[in-house]
Amino acid sequence: MDYWFQDEARIGQQNTTTRLWAHKGTRPRAVKQQQFDYAYLFGAICPSTGRTEAIIAPWVNRDIMRQHLELISAATESGCHAVVIMDGAGWHTDDIAKDIPNLSIIKLPPYSPELNPIEQVWSWLRQHHLANRSFDSYDDLLEACTTAWNDFVNDLKRVTQMCHRDWLDVTRPLRTLQAIKNPPKQLLICLTGLYWFLLNLYMAEREGFEPSLGLTLNTL
Repeated sequence: MDYWFQDEARIGQQNTTTRLWAHKGTRPRAVKQQQFDYAYLFGAICPSTGRTEAIIAPWVNRDIMRQHLELISAATESGCHAVVIMDGAGWHTDDIAKDIPNLSIIKLPPYSPELNPIEQVWSWLRQHHLANRSFDSYDDLLEACTTAWNDFVNDLKRVTQMCHRDWLDVTRPLRTLQAIKNPPKQLLICLTGLYWFLLNLYMAEREGFEPSLGLTLNTL
């Protein structure tokens, strides 16, 4: 079973400004555009293998999200099941993975971006490639996002180290089931859902908020 983290980032002419190196006593200038072209980067990473999949589009909707999941499905080895962990964005519908036999989705609890390590990837892309820049057009944005993503994924060690989380290692209790020839897909998904339910309770206790029981698995 492979676990993937998935998310989207909006990169645009209304760009991010970050800290700059400058001589002591000076005030550096940074570019701030007033135009409104944007590109949306759909990214997914499997921390255990270092595999990545991405789509860049001028907007976000369910159809593009479906295409992204199909890329993840195609990148999953034969006989393996992909579990894609994502937030509760409006285009992440409960049936988005319907009819993709080797893939299921799990939604994170609301307001918990800290549970999705791909948020750190967006910060890295902005800090190293995208912040404090101006873009002439959508094509310019497309080229910049492509260059930034490819630079990040070209270093396998960086991908796995940045996106690895100790609490994600759920392979130990599933090894016996996976050793069985053709283990029931429903059983594997239910055990995964139970793990995320317990994680949700733990996070609720740690942060002091009411637990959200709405962890969603796609219909089979």
